[in-house]
Amino acid sequence: MSLKAPSQSWACTYAADRRKHRHRCTVCNRIVEPGQEVIMLRLERGTKAVHVEPCSAAEHSPGVDYAEAFRLWGVARNAALGYGDAKRVVDTHPFFTGRQVAA
Repeated sequence: MSLKAPSQSWACTYAADRRKHRHRCTVCNRIVEPGQEVIMLRLERGTKAVHVEPCSAAEHSPGVDYAEAFRLWGVARNAALGYGDAKRVVDTHPFFTGRQVAA
């Protein structure tokens, strides 16, 4: 039996009540205010945020918007943590062509 990989990115309403600092949107670099809809990404050292509207629809690379890039970066993190399903995605998805993900 294999463990289900945790979700590394998620959509939520931003709340800064327990944070010592506020996040900045990865796309527009504005400070994310409490109550705004964001997509969060868990990384090895902290988290990143992007506004749901309009920033998540901005193009990150050809054919990939920031919402999809956040999802794929989360998959890459799960692959680095050793989840087999995530490793298969990293090995086959065009977003990762030419990239190495540490196992």
